[in-house]
Amino acid sequence: MGELNLVLSTIETPIIIIVDGLDHINRVLQTSATLSKEKTKIIEYISRIELPSNVSIVLGSQSTDEVENLTEKFEYIKISLPKWSISDTTELIKRFGYEDVQIDDKNLSILLHEKSEGSPLYLTYILKTLGEPNTITKELIESLPKYDFNLKNYYEYLTSQIINNSTSEVLSCLDFSVSRKELKEIIPMKHHFNADIKVLSPVISENSSRGGIKLYHDSFRRFNIEKLSSFADINDIYEYIIKWLSTNGFYSDDKSYRYLLNYFILSEQYDEARKYADNDFLSKSLYYGHSETLIKNNYKNFLHIAEKSHDWSLFIYAAELHRAIATTNSEEHHSQFLENFELYFEAICSIYGAEKANALLFFNGEKNFSDRHTAKGFKTLQKYGYSPYWKEVNGLFENDVALENFEYFISYKIQENNDLNEIFTSLLAEKYFDYLRIFITELFKQNMLAGMLAGTLTQKFA
Repeated sequence: MGELNLVLSTIETPIIIIVDGLDHINRVLQTSATLSKEKTKIIEYISRIELPSNVSIVLGSQSTDEVENLTEKFEYIKISLPKWSISDTTELIKRFGYEDVQIDDKNLSILLHEKSEGSPLYLTYILKTLGEPNTITKELIESLPKYDFNLKNYYEYLTSQIINNSTSEVLSCLDFSVSRKELKEIIPMKHHFNADIKVLSPVISENSSRGGIKLYHDSFRRFNIEKLSSFADINDIYEYIIKWLSTNGFYSDDKSYRYLLNYFILSEQYDEARKYADNDFLSKSLYYGHSETLIKNNYKNFLHIAEKSHDWSLFIYAAELHRAIATTNSEEHHSQFLENFELYFEAICSIYGAEKANALLFFNGEKNFSDRHTAKGFKTLQKYGYSPYWKEVNGLFENDVALENFEYFISYKIQENNDLNEIFTSLLAEKYFDYLRIFITELFKQNMLAGMLAGTLTQKFA
């Protein structure tokens, strides 16, 4: 906290720090495999921030005792967000493609506003429930459950339409998105799958570029887990997920490598998780192209298991594994893994192909590495005939391109078939000599230099 306070004290321009979702801390702590209470004392840390007059903090949270403590003892001001108005409701209706038509004696916006009681989440669920505009009636809207704070009434209404609730229970226990095919493989009652998904469609979101299906809002997850825990063992649901992850192969499947050990820990199957702590763990992890961050995450899982089970031999193994991982760091604590990223990434391309190598750079649509290391990967992919999505690293090319990023900028322009002659001409000034050297080197590597120069001379003497 001392370092943060020091940084804040040197900032002269007005800034606003936004921290959202503080009410989720306890839920995350209860369901996390390895998080400790010490690591989630966010509110305590916030209370120790020394704010200059030009720095403000905005906290987003439902009411909790911890947040109330900030308003009572640390001069934070509590502002309750108002319920949505009719105009807000009308705007969301239009975004869902509905017209604010009159139904019987009232407009659709009024009927939905009254039913949702100004809750944007419940209004969203209702709009996703309604279906085609010509099927909407006043009776249909009135048949939906009355609004309550945690939407328990609506969730009960929804899940009561499912013959077997395992689909929503599995979704509620998943820490990652899945495709429809993957979800169907996980659930035990597969013949109800299509009907279940149709019923659950208002409370799920589906985005193939982000991994597939996930719950739209965390309140439905909490509802299912609390309900399931009241009459059954949640480990039964974890077992379905564990079985699926295990079948896919720990090292060869990204999701298995990321999540299998977590689920063993959640279900307290420490002996099963321990089987993966062998002498080949590090070499196999690198061979299958897993990042340094993921390898360290699984090392932490092994360490957590050793602590929980008082397994001294696993403690020793974890210490040796940590030492082996640490050998990738130089005395200056610069990662040799990242310093040699291009060599490593090219090895992945050579062994597994460009498609697998590109997948290493992303997970559920999010980058696994910095923009610069992602750009290094993209440049290597181009050598193997793969066309990467350079727009993912556009931040490197905004305004003036830094010298250390210029080679990636040229690779991007080559793929986009942009006019390289114009770039070449702009670099002829003496102050751009270093850029020109990189430009010529990159075109030479691509066997494009002679053609580009010939084109430039033709234009000049035409």
